[in-house]
Amino acid sequence: MYQFFNLAEFRREITDFLPVGICVIDRQLMVHHWNRQLADWTGVSAHEIFGRTLADCFPELDRPTFKSRIEDGFQSGCPVTFSSAIHRFVLRARSAFSPDGLMCQDALLMPLRDHPDHAMLVITDVTRRVQESNALRQERTKLKLFAEELRRQAEALKVAEANALQANRAKSEFLANVSHEIRTPMTAILGFADVLNDFEVSAEERANAIGTIRANGEHLLQLINDILDISKIEAGRLEMEVAPCRLPELIDDLSKLFTPRAQQRGIAFDIKIAPFTPTVFDTDPLRLKQVLINLLSNAMKFTDSGSVELSVSLIADGAERATMQFEVADSGIGMTDNQLARLFQAFVQVDTSAARRIHGTGLGLVISKRICELLGGGIAVRSQSKVGTRFIVSLPVDVSRLGSQVVPLAKKDSAESSTTGPNIASLTGVKVLVAEDGLDNQKLLSFRLRKEGADFTIVGDGAAAVDAVRHAAHCGRPFDVVLMDIQMPVLDGYEATGQIRANGLTVPIIALTAHAMATDRQVCLESGCTDYHSKPIKWPELRALIVSCIKAATATAQTEDQTILQ
Repeated sequence: MYQFFNLAEFRREITDFLPVGICVIDRQLMVHHWNRQLADWTGVSAHEIFGRTLADCFPELDRPTFKSRIEDGFQSGCPVTFSSAIHRFVLRARSAFSPDGLMCQDALLMPLRDHPDHAMLVITDVTRRVQESNALRQERTKLKLFAEELRRQAEALKVAEANALQANRAKSEFLANVSHEIRTPMTAILGFADVLNDFEVSAEERANAIGTIRANGEHLLQLINDILDISKIEAGRLEMEVAPCRLPELIDDLSKLFTPRAQQRGIAFDIKIAPFTPTVFDTDPLRLKQVLINLLSNAMKFTDSGSVELSVSLIADGAERATMQFEVADSGIGMTDNQLARLFQAFVQVDTSAARRIHGTGLGLVISKRICELLGGGIAVRSQSKVGTRFIVSLPVDVSRLGSQVVPLAKKDSAESSTTGPNIASLTGVKVLVAEDGLDNQKLLSFRLRKEGADFTIVGDGAAAVDAVRHAAHCGRPFDVVLMDIQMPVLDGYEATGQIRANGLTVPIIALTAHAMATDRQVCLESGCTDYHSKPIKWPELRALIVSCIKAATATAQTEDQTILQ
């Protein structure tokens, strides 16, 4: 009768041709069969392992857990599965699909029904399947991360879109506000200009009209300066010019400017300087003055009763560093927390309602904050609604470069402050050449020079200016000073100045230009100009500059004459 379980026939006819590893073991893990595939995978031949246990050739299988699971299979007569993770490190086999050669296995122990003390262990190489599964898992992870990144980008785009819409709304409101701020003073200027054309107005009405025109013109100039500054801030081109700042002069200028304003509003204005505050320290004097004027102007506007106070002090930060601190405090309407949060945002006003009581562009504080930051310091604010506001400007200073110490300055009444000024010599008989192509500026300078008694000539382009200077010098009646507009036809102010200097003529030349950047002044000086005055023309300043240039030129000429005589 044919016997089913014949190990020799089983091994020869079946198992050696299967693509899986097959071995037959008993309860003691003794190997009774080892097919060719297992021999190829493990490097252990059937001859080497027959009659020995699995643990003899593979010591890592000599584990209680492994033996216990095999015994459970024999006792239950049911198949037992071993995970690929366990056998990759226990039954050491090699796979052609693995980069490191180690195989990932699925192992199945099946007790033999007709021989309960024997079991067949079937081992399958699942390395490729595991690799594909791992690759899919990695792809799923990547897709998940990608989806998360897309979600974050979508959220960021949504926020950016909201911010862009808010920025556009803010800028639209800002432009509408600027338009209003321009039209309001222009209406006053044009209206009162018509008043001046009325010959029946009284002297008092005429004076009021002139004062109104001037005040509104100054307001327009400040608006233009703010817009230029904010554009430079957004372009990253706002530059500081650090130089010695003389505190007494700064305080005196602020006192002269704001004491009359406070008197007009019926409020008190006081300046306090703490003891041991230096008279001189390094910063940008013009920009610092701009910040303080802005803060004091706001304080005056928003204070109907009570007082506005400027306090100056020096706070020591160490042996070599200190901080100059300027505090502007008022007893005005104050601000809420929500208004404070919007305070230093460009193109955003604290109060955007149509019924707001104080108009303005809202740029002054943004500019002030950036100036303080560029000077190495900062600006802070504390405010309480209906109580008042306090702005604190802090600027670092070098202790080793501080000037002498001062005590609080004595107050001056407004009458005395308004009448004091520099002692400027008369322009009577001074020969002035005005090179200006603008008819209105020609009229303005003609009026001022004629009233001063100056002897002046006006030309309308740069080439005519060069000819006039040459002719005057050739005739022995040279000009004492030239007022040179920069933007002119034929030759501009730079070219005209260059030609005058190329002819060896040293007449003082004062550049007149609508450009007001610090670099513009340097360009004018490098082209050969003696000094620089930015438009719109401020006659007291230009007059003082004319006298200063003439005096300097005269002193230089006298020195040269003495040198020649020696």
